[in-house]
Amino acid sequence: MRGSRYFFLIALLSISLWIVGCSSESVEPQVVAAIPPTATPVPPPATPVPPTATSVPPAATSVPPAATSVPPAATSVPPAATSVPPAATSVPPTATSVPPTATSVPPTATSVPPTATSVPPTATAVPPTATAIPPTPTRVPLPPRPTHIPIDASVKARLISIGFNVPQTGSLDEANHEFIGGLNVDPTYKERWVEVQNSINSVLGGYPNFIMMAYDKSGTDEDIQPLGERLTELQFPGDTNSSMYVENWTVQDLDRYKTCLTGGDTGKKGTSTTNPHSMCIMEYEKFGAYRYEPVPPTAKNHAQLAIHDAHEYFHHYQKAHALERGLDLASDPDNPETTVQAPRWWIEGAAVSFSNAWYKSNWDSLSFMKDQKVSWYGEDFNLANANNGYVATADFFKKTKRMVRGELSEHEMGAGCTSDWYLHEGEEDAATETRCFSSLMAVAYMAHLTSWKTVWIDIPQDYYDLGFWGSFEKHMRMEKQEFYDAYNNLFTSGDVNDEPPEGWTFPEGPISGYADFLKIVPESDTN
Repeated sequence: MRGSRYFFLIALLSISLWIVGCSSESVEPQVVAAIPPTATPVPPPATPVPPTATSVPPAATSVPPAATSVPPAATSVPPAATSVPPAATSVPPTATSVPPTATSVPPTATSVPPTATSVPPTATAVPPTATAIPPTPTRVPLPPRPTHIPIDASVKARLISIGFNVPQTGSLDEANHEFIGGLNVDPTYKERWVEVQNSINSVLGGYPNFIMMAYDKSGTDEDIQPLGERLTELQFPGDTNSSMYVENWTVQDLDRYKTCLTGGDTGKKGTSTTNPHSMCIMEYEKFGAYRYEPVPPTAKNHAQLAIHDAHEYFHHYQKAHALERGLDLASDPDNPETTVQAPRWWIEGAAVSFSNAWYKSNWDSLSFMKDQKVSWYGEDFNLANANNGYVATADFFKKTKRMVRGELSEHEMGAGCTSDWYLHEGEEDAATETRCFSSLMAVAYMAHLTSWKTVWIDIPQDYYDLGFWGSFEKHMRMEKQEFYDAYNNLFTSGDVNDEPPEGWTFPEGPISGYADFLKIVPESDTN
């Protein structure tokens, strides 16, 4: 029994030792698996340990069975394969063996499209910039200037109500056109004036309140009383409150105040009662023999007086379309910016050119010019020309070319002209103008660039609203300095014998054929 007990103890001890030995042998593979370098030569453990495989990508590529053993993972990540094609095709085993990493890429890939789609707005914003800078030709419409707003609209309304700026086609009486002569003035002068004024009005239109006065200084104070009474009614040269007021007119007073063109008002100027008139006060010696020639008047003198009348009436037309603003700086020296600010070269140039054009196309319809012949310094005088100005002639165009090149002698120079003359801003004001004939010829250059209609009709039609220079820019499509430079260059370039450019001289035929004054659109309360 005792022996059996010992045998049982020995057997139990032996079994225990055997179990311990077996346990020691099973630990060795775990220790080896913890050393990465030795993991490569031991293929079997790679399958049961996938986390270790993810930390060693090269090891994963060496075990193709593992890649094929997980087909569901490959099909579960199509977005990653399509959104990042290069990465997916270059390392397919990695993409399939590491689903979490692969699926974390799409958010980064999908965040790019918003950036891509934000570009189109920038692209569509470019066209406006491109179309805002079109090519600019030499003569293009310029930005319009602000429209004039009258300080006192009642004055403008008053002038419009009496048709002050509207051309009429009725009689001289209907237009309130008057001839007032001294009692000792030959009545045939009034007869000729009536015929001339009717002819002018048929072309230019009858604008209200125009008066021609003539007196003979060799007469008495009683002889000029008709003029004196009318001048008092017109409050010329001042009303009863003015230091210039004339209570009882004399011949000496007329000599002192004679002028053409001037103005008076039977109402109160600058108010809603205004009733302005334009008038010429001319001494008989000039009126009768025009230019003070010491000989009895002839058809030549009558022709030149008719041209003078047309010139002065054109000034009345210019003033009518300026309404209460006034035509030039002299209208309101203290506030020149309120006036139309028409430059002297245009005021006089337009009047000279119109009177020349009117006479050219109408002289032979005047009864007192029919069958007339005049000898002038031993030669027949050309009544069809009648020394008819210079503004739109080839002769004076060539003369200016010679003048600015120093090729004219001193006695050939006109008043105010010099070899270094050029058109500039000083020619705009009566106080600074040179009075050189070449400045007035600028209207012929305007006609060459546009038309005589633009010079005579379009500019006045719009200068109440836009001012002269605003109207000039609208119709000429040039700024002032650009025009001056081009005009001056015209005379300094080319040959002195060049003919003037096309449109410089007047077209043949009646004025209405190329400049219809009766179609002007006058300023009103509605336009």
